Amino acid sequence: MEVQQSLSGGVPAASIVPHPDVPVLTPLCASIVERTLVPLGATGSTDVMFYRPRGPGGPLPLVYFLASGEAGSDAADYGALANELAEGAAVNVVLLRHDKGGGYPARNRLALEILRHILASPWDYGIDPERVAIVGDGLGGNLAAALALPEGGAAIAGLRLQVLICPILAELRMNGRGDTDEHPNTTAILDQTNRIFPDRSARLSPAAFPGLAGAEQLAGSPAALILVAEKDATRAGTESFATSLRLAGVGVVCVTINGARHDFIAHRSADPGAYRAAKALIIASIRDAMDR
Repeated sequence: MEVQQSLSGGVPAASIVPHPDVPVLTPLCASIVERTLVPLGATGSTDVMFYRPRGPGGPLPLVYFLASGEAGSDAADYGALANELAEGAAVNVVLLRHDKGGGYPARNRLALEILRHILASPWDYGIDPERVAIVGDGLGGNLAAALALPEGGAAIAGLRLQVLICPILAELRMNGRGDTDEHPNTTAILDQTNRIFPDRSARLSPAAFPGLAGAEQLAGSPAALILVAEKDATRAGTESFATSLRLAGVGVVCVTINGARHDFIAHRSADPGAYRAAKALIIASIRDAMDR
């Protein structure tokens, strides 16, 4: 794996070229997987997946993982990453599709309510409420960034890290252009965004698109690891958000994975090198944040 690195605090912090020979962080054994019904949501309950590492018990840090749910995304790939995060970072992972609550703002409200519910009962869930990270991919990254805003996640006292993977932080505009070799799935991103944000007037709020937040609104945000795919129409908006976080005094590392496309996490078999590189960075960042 080649690394073009400049970690002096600037953005982007590094550029990674995945290589198929990158070692896989293979867990020694599979995590314990449980489907749990949380008594919240429009139907009275919402199912979430818990991934717990095998080994000694005791309260562990919590990783709240918001999957994209975008068209064609593979739930099995998200489950595999949740399993590997649980084992590799020694954390409990709660996996939730970002759109379980429907469109905005209901999905934001439900995701925050579920997180608060889990944190309010730490002994029931075996988690340490003072050591929390939020991970999100695609539109799940949009939601993770919204929950990490000091105003949006004011009740998340133990939130130490946000990991944003190809997040959709600003509204995309086609300007007459369709998919291209550089941005191969822009149309799909726009379709999914329109489904979650049908009210265009609501898109003017940082709670909908965190890329709109200014330095004052971002001050006090948790540290961030931001992963950017080179072939992604969301790249410019994501790198701009990383710069805004840095200007607000937030610790941020922004990494561009060369050759990767927007949905490389949801389709890991299509680009295993990019997936492995991202996984290693995420596990290392979570471990570092939780050990502080």
